[in-house]
Amino acid sequence: MEQPIADQTPKGGEGGLIKETTTQGFMADVMEASREVLVLVDFWAPWCEPCKQLGPMLEKLVMEMGGLVRMVKINVDENKDLAAQMQVQSIPAVYAFRDGRPVDSFAGALPESQIRAFIKRLTGDAKGPLPEALDAAAAAVGASPPKTYIHRLAPRDWAAENLTLFPPLRIGRYFICPTHYRGAVPPGSVSLRLNPGAAFGSGEHASTSGCLRALDWLARRRRFHKALDLGCGSGILAMAMAATWRIGVVAADLDQRAVMVARDNARLNQMTRLVGAVQSNGYRSSAVRRGAPYDLIVCNILANSLKAMAKDLGRHLSKNGAAVLSGFYARDAAAVLAAHRAQGLRLMRRFDQDGWRTLALMRGRAH
Repeated sequence: MEQPIADQTPKGGEGGLIKETTTQGFMADVMEASREVLVLVDFWAPWCEPCKQLGPMLEKLVMEMGGLVRMVKINVDENKDLAAQMQVQSIPAVYAFRDGRPVDSFAGALPESQIRAFIKRLTGDAKGPLPEALDAAAAAVGASPPKTYIHRLAPRDWAAENLTLFPPLRIGRYFICPTHYRGAVPPGSVSLRLNPGAAFGSGEHASTSGCLRALDWLARRRRFHKALDLGCGSGILAMAMAATWRIGVVAADLDQRAVMVARDNARLNQMTRLVGAVQSNGYRSSAVRRGAPYDLIVCNILANSLKAMAKDLGRHLSKNGAAVLSGFYARDAAAVLAAHRAQGLRLMRRFDQDGWRTLALMRGRAH
């Protein structure tokens, strides 16, 4: 089991395993940090050939320790006063700090075996956070701990790459764009700015897209006055309903992180008066029960959950209400539909995309 870890050598990256610091940052990066973990301070200079041999070797060993040891690099040419204060006579010089004070040191480009022994002497049999977590996970399933290999990846601008993975989308009347988008918005569209964060729902997945297509179809046929988005994720569907009909929407999710993301997105789109995000296990929260009956309920969750909560949906849906159900493959649609037909709903239309199916259902007579 190979565990790649990205390059962690920022010049000021807080929490990195390997970083550079200065005289001004020494107190925080070394003294304070060493109260939590062993810190190896490498005094070096760009012109020092032995430093060029020792540095990469030391970085490799620190990475292998999985968070048990950190490394701080200090350029003596740029921090002469600090080097003098630490009585650095020659470089490379490595000082080990624990509990805010130096506890050991060595000078020169030692062989890897001696550096390993140096670190082993200071850490004993302790394990870093990553090996400990893997041991615990293996023990939980009765397996042997996996062998871990940690490699440094080439530096990448993950934030910039992530922006390219979330392009603007046009789905029916809805134009979904990320928060960084600065381009034009198509005339006549319902614009939704979105930061999915840790929650599901950016419009790209077929189930979310199917729900938006269903809402667009419904908007051409009737008005709604009160809506529920169960399993709201990022809040994209709740905001789509609120923007389409200018109505209040209860956005509910079991995951508190999703609730926070939905609230943030509602604020971003100036919909806090229309979209109320709450944590709820299905229909059980008081906020969800208090809002019933709803004339529109959208549920983009798993097939088994939809079937299990079909009776709850029936109890919370108004006499002539509509429901949009998604989050399941086409092969599971018949079972989902049967569970809701038993609650008096009938199929109005289905929307298929990439093997996923969305159902638009209605209770009562056709409009």
